[in-house]
Amino acid sequence: MKGDDHRTSNSIIMMDLCNDIKQINDPRVRMQATNFCDALSDCISRNDVVALPSLSFSLDEGDAFFEWVFDSFRFGFLFSGNPEESGWYLVTKAGGRNERFRSTFKGKETVKYIFNYIVANA
Repeated sequence: MKGDDHRTSNSIIMMDLCNDIKQINDPRVRMQATNFCDALSDCISRNDVVALPSLSFSLDEGDAFFEWVFDSFRFGFLFSGNPEESGWYLVTKAGGRNERFRSTFKGKETVKYIFNYIVANA
């Protein structure tokens, strides 16, 4: 991509994410997703990154799911009415097989880790 095209693309991703969050009815889930969005926006604004793919979004029984798919890995995020059940996962191909990692969501700390992984591996 040339010039500021990637910044425009990333701005669209953030707008789409904000619009997705508006569909969340449970205020506890919406707050977690909003905090995720704010932390991600902060990471993007502080770094000059290439265009990022869109995040897919779905709701299931009040829980919000986001997934970010790259060529060789994917990140997923679950925000639940019970924050203890909220978390994230990474699926990556290593040595020709899928490897999975799952952890609890720890706000900005998690987003920063994921963003650094994306910058280093995308």
